[in-house]
Amino acid sequence: MKIPSGTALFILLLENKEGGRLFKQRLKVFCCYLIGLFFLFSPGRNPRAEEIVASADEVSSPGVYVFQLKLVEKESPQYYFPEIPKTEVEFKKEPDLGKGKIYRKVFQFGKDHKTLLPFAWNKTTGKLFLDFNANYDLTDDLNNVFLTTQKRYSQIFKRVPIRVMIKGVPVNYHVDMEIMDKYGFRSSFWIPSSWKGEIDLPNLQAEIIVKDILDGEISISPKGSSYRYENDIYHLKPLSLKDRGTPISIEALQTLPPLPITDKIHIDNFSYAMSFEFVKKGEEIVLNARFQEAFPETGTVRLSGQFIKQIILFGEYQVFLFFPSLDMKLPAGNYSHGQICLQKSSTGFGKTGNMDRVFTVNPGQRCELKVGGPLKSSIKITKRGDKHLDLEYVTLGIGNEVYGGMPGEKVPSFEVYKGERKIFSDKFSLG
Repeated sequence: MKIPSGTALFILLLENKEGGRLFKQRLKVFCCYLIGLFFLFSPGRNPRAEEIVASADEVSSPGVYVFQLKLVEKESPQYYFPEIPKTEVEFKKEPDLGKGKIYRKVFQFGKDHKTLLPFAWNKTTGKLFLDFNANYDLTDDLNNVFLTTQKRYSQIFKRVPIRVMIKGVPVNYHVDMEIMDKYGFRSSFWIPSSWKGEIDLPNLQAEIIVKDILDGEISISPKGSSYRYENDIYHLKPLSLKDRGTPISIEALQTLPPLPITDKIHIDNFSYAMSFEFVKKGEEIVLNARFQEAFPETGTVRLSGQFIKQIILFGEYQVFLFFPSLDMKLPAGNYSHGQICLQKSSTGFGKTGNMDRVFTVNPGQRCELKVGGPLKSSIKITKRGDKHLDLEYVTLGIGNEVYGGMPGEKVPSFEVYKGERKIFSDKFSLG
């Protein structure tokens, strides 16, 4: 039997009264079904949609996830130390700089210190003149004079807009600058400007903050490196571990320390290639954070310690393990150092330790990583001169990794006796 096409069937049913009534009934049911599907999958049903800060998520293909981050100003600042050559520079034109001690130099920052910002600093009057367009003319820049908040050898200039051209669009990063000439001329920047949004991966939902060192380019740090001031960095604040059978509360998670930008990350049981790209969207710039699932060779690592809340490892991959199980599969390769966070209970104080030894994960093989509790106390005594002893108290994990204390934690005390008489007592420093 030949089945009529959709159009022919529609005409056939209209010509037949019974068929027409049946068609109308089925058409109503079908329309209700479509409306139900629309409301079921409508983005408006997302209860977190209004809470997401600067995040427009896009899944471009299976295993590839792209998230948009927007520029924000009120984040914890990143410290950065620009290069300042010793030689003075000469300006083609300059306004009246006033009388006093005047320096004419140039800040060099960004990747390979290629971004230049010439300046003149009158230390006596506490005025800073910036050559924003870097043409060595201090007279053709608008709003380029800043006053210090303190007239000392170290002077601070607040909310200085550093204009960075990204994809042909000017973007202002606001910076607090400190300039000093004692023990050599040097400067430090505090950069609160950051790119912020949320990522929603198959196994992790987190807030991400990316900090750029004033050059409009997010660059990968040297492989295996930890946080360094001259590199771009990022923070992760886990919100939800979605692949867990037992949900873990947000209160149990915490913002991770500043991390160097990497192109390979591993989160629990998932590996990703990570990259960042500035994109022009209308008249503004957004930063796309891209995560593509990766499938490297793995080995099994046995974590023999107790009370492990999270581990960060630096090496072939940047590895994040949250409340790990005894055996974890990690990408094969060498890992040079790491950070371990312990927490014995949900109400107790945590401890963070640093592991500074190399271990290797071989493909298809098992290895053991000794970190974590139970902890032990140790006192190192060093003789200084003829009459002094230096006492250093440390807390060690099972792999002899050193753990620091937490604010509010009770620290041990000690007493010194001469025979039966106590001659000295004190408390150790926290850490």
